Amino acid sequence: MTPAERDRRLLSVAVHLDEMAAAFMRLDREVRELLRAEFHEPDAAEIALEGDQACVSTNRRTS
Repeated sequence: MTPAERDRRLLSVAVHLDEMAAAFMRLDREVRELLRAEFHEPDAAEIALEGDQACVSTNRRTS
């Protein structure tokens, strides 16, 4: 195997590893979304929204 062939194969492996990592991250995100929906766990946006609503209701009580 020539150095050029080796470099080409290594680049191909690196590209495939990158594609696999991206696919794994998508799969991980989908599984987390499914679990969150199944167990009704709030995500970060819902937690932030609940915090904002708590501040609003606290402000209304003190007004």
